[in-house]
Amino acid sequence: MRTTILLLGALLFALPSHAKTAKQLKDACAPANPDNKVAAELLAMNCAGYVEAIADNISTTAVFENGKRLIAELKEQYTLGQLEDAFLLYINQHPELERHSACEVLFQAWSEHQMVNLVPQPNLK
Repeated sequence: MRTTILLLGALLFALPSHAKTAKQLKDACAPANPDNKVAAELLAMNCAGYVEAIADNISTTAVFENGKRLIAELKEQYTLGQLEDAFLLYINQHPELERHSACEVLFQAWSEHQMVNLVPQPNLK
């Protein structure tokens, strides 16, 4: 299962977006200097846009495990805040992952918080 999560996270990273590390996304989602309102709002928009794009496209990547094609789906309609909070909690608990891709760590965070299902799909011929 861990291999599937890592593979799916790596494949999701191929989505067109600005390449980010988990540390860069963490800094955007929880700015160190929230006193600068304009900068904090720009960072919040960057964070929200990145998280929303990954959440919206999570089911576009298939992985194969034991010969079965699996698609990731969010279990329910989470708010953007819930998705961001799960990421921030996870990355703060796993600072060793800060250099990994943001996409990979987002998926790991959502998986850890049981926000994702891997749904079997028919194999394409």
